[in-house]
Amino acid sequence: GIITENPTMIQTGFLFGEPVLFPDGKILVNFSGTQPNGSLVIKIRDRESLAQQYIGDNLQIISADKTSSILLLTLDTNHPQKGGDYLNMLMKVFLDNELNEKNIIARNTVNFIDMQLSGVSDSLNYTEKKLEQFRSSNRTYNISTEATTIFEKLTELEKSLAHERFKRGYYLNLQDYLVRENYSEILVPAGLGIEDPVLNKLVEDLIAQQSDKSRYLATQTESSPTVQEVNRKIKDLNNSINEALKNVSRNSNLIVQDLEKRIYRIENQFGKLPETEQNLLNIKRKNSLNENLYTFLLQRRAEAAISLASNMASNKIIEPALVNFIPMRLRPLLNYILAILVGLIFPVVVIAFRESFSVKVKEVAELETMLTVPIVGCIGQNKKYAPLVVLNHPRAGITEAFRALRTNLDFIFHKDSQVTVMITSTIAGEGKSFCAMNLGSVYSMCGKKTIIVECDMHKPFNFTGFDLNNTEGLSNFLSGQVHQVQDIIQQTEHPNLDVLVPGPIPPNPAELLINNRFKQLMQELKQRYDVIILDSSPLGLTNETLYLTRVADLTIYMLRQNYSDKSFCQYINSLKEKKGIKKLYVVVNDIEDKYLNYQGNGYGYYDDDSKNENTLKTIFKKVLNKAAI
Repeated sequence: GIITENPTMIQTGFLFGEPVLFPDGKILVNFSGTQPNGSLVIKIRDRESLAQQYIGDNLQIISADKTSSILLLTLDTNHPQKGGDYLNMLMKVFLDNELNEKNIIARNTVNFIDMQLSGVSDSLNYTEKKLEQFRSSNRTYNISTEATTIFEKLTELEKSLAHERFKRGYYLNLQDYLVRENYSEILVPAGLGIEDPVLNKLVEDLIAQQSDKSRYLATQTESSPTVQEVNRKIKDLNNSINEALKNVSRNSNLIVQDLEKRIYRIENQFGKLPETEQNLLNIKRKNSLNENLYTFLLQRRAEAAISLASNMASNKIIEPALVNFIPMRLRPLLNYILAILVGLIFPVVVIAFRESFSVKVKEVAELETMLTVPIVGCIGQNKKYAPLVVLNHPRAGITEAFRALRTNLDFIFHKDSQVTVMITSTIAGEGKSFCAMNLGSVYSMCGKKTIIVECDMHKPFNFTGFDLNNTEGLSNFLSGQVHQVQDIIQQTEHPNLDVLVPGPIPPNPAELLINNRFKQLMQELKQRYDVIILDSSPLGLTNETLYLTRVADLTIYMLRQNYSDKSFCQYINSLKEKKGIKKLYVVVNDIEDKYLNYQGNGYGYYDDDSKNENTLKTIFKKVLNKAAI
């Protein structure tokens, strides 16, 4: 097969029997079917995408039993035979890799000893030839008894000195590996005849940790917690080995110095021997030293080679992969459970996320917890009627809401007493003028003489449905252009209901409302009317509205669902607690039907029920009613 990291094909179609060229080779596809023509799609994948098919959820590794060390490997694939071959090769590569890691130490030991042997072998050959030549030229083959004694002592001391220098060379190499952090070439001291239990244990632990790190890096990155923990242990072992090397190196230097002094003292006895015997003894000493060192290295190499040849993997394959051609079973129950959970959890998360960032007024119950002033009325949405709902549609649901508001206000005041109600809001568009028109209308329908005074001279509301003109009004009277109150009061076509329009917009509406003319106006109106509705400008936008709260018996503050901010509640609370407005109440406007408390809507009790409901909903409710009966 062809293995390429980033396969790219400029041409997308080929003929059967035509070679397809790649940078690393070519393939040839022949057509062996019986049909006269056809096509075959070949998918070329890189190494990474191909490997993803055999890992992840498709490959499962589980323990055969809680107390067993046997692992079971299972691979789900659409090609069972290929999956079986993959598992067999995966296990073989795993064992080969484990054996290779175990052989690294023995192989490095053999290579290190081979390098030492090459130098010692050359020295041994040289001294043997020199000894043979000296004996031939001087016809000397034996040495005296005294020289033999000196030779044996020197040979033993020089053998010990050579072994100690060999150890010191290993210590220097090991220290260099630790500095360069080249742990792959470190040798175990015991393999070289260095019997130091502390150093041997530390080096073995370091090699084991380095092996674990290599295994972890096959599936993890350097930043993973497991690899970072192994790096920490390796660093600690590095420091510990350095400390141990300082001690053994110091001891080794002391031994070398002692051996050199003893050799020096024995060499002084050479002067008593004949010159020829001295020369022979020197040559024989060097030859014996190289021979002993060569024998020592050969012995260590044989031990390392035996270890290399006898190493076996700690794990083994108990049974090769069994190919199963049974199709994988679907898990519909799990899929249904997951679908139900996602269907339930996802909407809840979306709604919770939306509600947590919502700043608009939603439910009346939530407002009651945020406000320190009572809520006296809830007005539903007006989707189909003109603003003047109460007079034109007396049996509508909104009309009933205004009747409920009137009843609540009657509980606050004596039923037959004269009352002045001011209606305001924080910003424009919250429904204060709409509430003023319909609240005045519902009072007039019960026989109370009512007047609606439009006090917002900044942006007057158009009283649609009353058929009034705005040529003269409140601004003309307050500025002194009109002297009689009855000249600016306009009667509507509905009994007991009059309106005082704002008139032309003046340049100083705030100053006009706080002068004595307005007090005179209110005194005359209270003598003529049972109910006075003051439609003021938004309290959050103008200052003169606070003055109107002094002349009003009751202040209604409008909030609108999905329009007013929740922060307005803090401002309303401050009006009562800091501004000292006593008779302050809240009316919530434009509430959706599902948030209303009354349940008459939808059962034909109001005129707008039949228009509100669709046919399917009406049939469904009728069935429920019959079932209840």
